[in-house]
Amino acid sequence: MDWRDDAACIGELLEVFFDDNPKTMRASNKIAKQYCDSCRVREDCLNYALDNNVYVGIYGGLSNKQRRSIKKYSGNRLKPGGKVGNTYDFS
Repeated sequence: MDWRDDAACIGELLEVFFDDNPKTMRASNKIAKQYCDSCRVREDCLNYALDNNVYVGIYGGLSNKQRRSIKKYSGNRLKPGGKVGNTYDFS
């Protein structure tokens, strides 16, 4: 079974996670991140985005800007236990 099968966002509108309209992006990102907050595959989702250099949309509760920051400062994926360097803790 693929981790995406257990994602909290399955069946939701993609526009919420991939909104590029400056007028609605902030609200969409907030809604998307609420799904991620309760998602049990959040770490897998974030690692997927980091491993595959995905810089568009919300993955694992983080925006493209936040994911670029992880890559820039740590060069790592999310480590077991939910930590990237000393910055992010999802446990």
